[in-house]
Amino acid sequence: KPSIMTAQERLEYLTRVIKGEEPERVVQFVEGQKFEETVPPSIKTRLNALDIMNKMQGEYVTKVEGELKMTKLEDLL
Repeated sequence: KPSIMTAQERLEYLTRVIKGEEPERVVQFVEGQKFEETVPPSIKTRLNALDIMNKMQGEYVTKVEGELKMTKLEDLL
């Protein structure tokens, strides 16, 4: 199996994160001892995954402003 995820696999993974189904690992050190546990993804992680998914799917529109000046063809001749 290829080591690079397909676009569909990335969307499925991000969906699991957004729904809280993909746990995060948290590492803490208490009095020199390392403690590691898995917890549901934080709201920050879930919103970040949603943002990434929206970007992947082109959900954001870039607003471009400008000025256009028209010249009559007769004025150019």
